Amino acid sequence: MPKAIILVITQLKQLPPREKLRKERKRYNVDRLQEKSMTQQLENEINERLERNRPTYDSIEEKWTELQTIMAEAAESTLTNIEPKKKEHETY
Repeated sequence: MPKAIILVITQLKQLPPREKLRKERKRYNVDRLQEKSMTQQLENEINERLERNRPTYDSIEEKWTELQTIMAEAAESTLTNIEPKKKEHETY
């Protein structure tokens, strides 16, 4: 019985490069919360936004997402952003 060699040619598909899945997080100057006035201002801002947005939620996920958004917007308007530190590449 002769041996048959079967050659299978496949075309390799080059996958597109992976996109950056992680987006940059905003960083806030939380040291400013040591000041009582700043803490009170942030608290007032959150409470004001919660009072303004009183929709009914169908699920706990919707409620949680809304709460996260309100807190992030209040922090952004009250606390200053900190620029991310850029990594310095060492030369060898």
